[in-house]
Amino acid sequence: MAVITVSRQFGCGGEYVAEKIAEKLGFKFFHKELIKYIAILTDTDEEKVNKFDEEHHSNFRSFMSSYFDADLFSNVFKDEKIDKVNDMIKNDETLSFFDTYADQEPVFDSKKFSSMVELIIKNLASDTNCVIMGRGSQCILEDEPNCLHLRLTAPFESRVNWLMDKESLEEAAASEQIKAIEKHKKSYIRHYYKKDIDDISLYHAVFNLSKSSNEQLADMIIASAKSFLKF
Repeated sequence: MAVITVSRQFGCGGEYVAEKIAEKLGFKFFHKELIKYIAILTDTDEEKVNKFDEEHHSNFRSFMSSYFDADLFSNVFKDEKIDKVNDMIKNDETLSFFDTYADQEPVFDSKKFSSMVELIIKNLASDTNCVIMGRGSQCILEDEPNCLHLRLTAPFESRVNWLMDKESLEEAAASEQIKAIEKHKKSYIRHYYKKDIDDISLYHAVFNLSKSSNEQLADMIIASAKSFLKF
């Protein structure tokens, strides 16, 4: 199947471009949905899962959760769940599998989070034409064929202005929020994949959103995808 991964600097508005690309290509779009899928499959509260996501990542939290829970993971999930994950993703179902595994205590930490992210993204790549936002998908699918990896950026000032408008923030507050989330995103990729999120060798192309409209950029990427990918 054909997959486009999109990594973006926080505040550049890249999620809107990614969603537009998916819509125009008829691909499925996966962003926050990945967190919901993980919460469902692990019977874990979504708020807890979200703490391990890229915009909230903490090396300390990941280290401590792994330290305390690592020995409990070996038998929590069984191989046959992979088919159920596939079915849920393909059919957009929101089924809980806790009843099936009621005799097992649900356990969740950073290692389980990363393994579930990889499981879901790899299944998407093999079964679904899709656009995937972040979550290290450019690293997880680095060596997979028929994938197009993109990085979306914008000047810091443009991102501050975007966030100020979107969330009605003062300039200082918007600036600090962008810096904090960018730090979490960099840490997330470094922690789980030992990569630098800004390393251009991870991507087929890097785009500056301040140079074109979202619609124009989406059309450029779609033209590239049609030339590069098989679908």
